[in-house]
Amino acid sequence: MKHTAIDIASALKPEFASEEYKQRRQRAAALMLSQGIDALLLNSEANNRYFTGHTSGRWLSRTRPIFLIITKEGAATILCSTKSEADTALMTTAGGCEIKVFGGTGHDIKPGIKGVVDELTALGLDRGRVAAELGVHHRPQLSAMAFESIREALPQLKLVDGSGLLWRARATKSVGEIDYIRTAIGVTDRMYDKVPEWLGAAESERAAFTRVGLDVLTFGAEAFGYRSVNDVTQPPGAGYTDRPIRKNSVIYIDSTCSVAGYWADFARIFAVGAPTSELEDTYKRLWDITGEEINAVRPGATINEVYSVARRATERLTGTTPTLGRVGHSIGLEIVEPPSLCEEEQWVLEPGMVFCIEPSLNSPSGSTLIAEEMVVVTETGFELLTKRATERLLRI
Repeated sequence: MKHTAIDIASALKPEFASEEYKQRRQRAAALMLSQGIDALLLNSEANNRYFTGHTSGRWLSRTRPIFLIITKEGAATILCSTKSEADTALMTTAGGCEIKVFGGTGHDIKPGIKGVVDELTALGLDRGRVAAELGVHHRPQLSAMAFESIREALPQLKLVDGSGLLWRARATKSVGEIDYIRTAIGVTDRMYDKVPEWLGAAESERAAFTRVGLDVLTFGAEAFGYRSVNDVTQPPGAGYTDRPIRKNSVIYIDSTCSVAGYWADFARIFAVGAPTSELEDTYKRLWDITGEEINAVRPGATINEVYSVARRATERLTGTTPTLGRVGHSIGLEIVEPPSLCEEEQWVLEPGMVFCIEPSLNSPSGSTLIAEEMVVVTETGFELLTKRATERLLRI
């Protein structure tokens, strides 16, 4: 059933112009044609939002799935379970999408599966090659068994993984996307600027963890995501505990927040009192490594080349042969997006790609320090998006 517009006085507004969403779908369509794919079947919030602008609280519900089908011609159809969800889709999309309701009770995904099967059949795709979010870094609403149900209902359908295509389509950000990322970074910078005023008086890591989240919301974030507040003597990314924040301790804070769905993710390190000379030295070496990695970012460079710069800098500044995992990652509508900055990745950097530069370094006594800044690849090199961390460990 095709859904028609309704008269709502205070409608939500799309985050980008209709032409930008059309260009995104055309970019995906070109990739489909090059890979022999007839359509995309999408069932995740980020991809739906990226290609149509559709936002909804229904993504939290596993029994009221939302689907987006994009054909190799660039035509888009949103499938919703209820009329109210279709109304939301009308308000948040910028046009160019057909919106249909498949119905259902809200406690069973079977109507949604039937809706997808019927729409694929109506589009002549029941014998086609359709790519879905089946691979790396994708977590659709549907379970693996639900996708098997689609295969069983359409035995001639070739349902393949579309992860590589989707990440290629989303890798380079538009000016508007980067502006939202800049805004999220500005919110996070404001939060970090306030930390020296209260961290020394915080009762515990838990209290600091809560304050970080409240501050980014107060300063204008749409949402907060991953956060970590912990003493650097503890495992990195441990989140928080009820440990008191002790005098002369060094505290690592990693915070994320989003604006219009686009994320900022960077970390800062604070000394509450006087840190050891060992930690001060480790921090300065890490600051230098971070700078060298940032300066390696340029269009035409490969991910492996950027990684290798960070590795060589670590070897030279520490006199050791480090064991490095990734030293950063891409970011956008999701906090961690491919490609990761790692040794095996050969992806070529292009203008508009946004990265979190994230090397780490262990002190001689075993404390782990992690630096993180954000950059965008430009036509001539890079632009540092974050306000660079202080060169020396900040004492408060």
